[in-house]
Amino acid sequence: MCIWLLVQVAAFLLAFKGIENLAQSDGPLTFSDIFTNPIFRNIVLSLMATLGLYIVASIIFVSLFVPESPPMN
Repeated sequence: MCIWLLVQVAAFLLAFKGIENLAQSDGPLTFSDIFTNPIFRNIVLSLMATLGLYIVASIIFVSLFVPESPPMN
């Protein structure tokens, strides 16, 4: 869990720095600029895929593999 958290923080930092650099180089930042920059687009898509898979796996794990507690006497 700790490694996953470290990777996510690094990815968010990378995305933030990418937006910052894009805004400094091209002037005012528009919504279309974010998705036309291939490096930033790939970072965002990778981050969304990682978080999405983590959430789906967490939901599946909790709902399918949590044993029912034995009945209380």
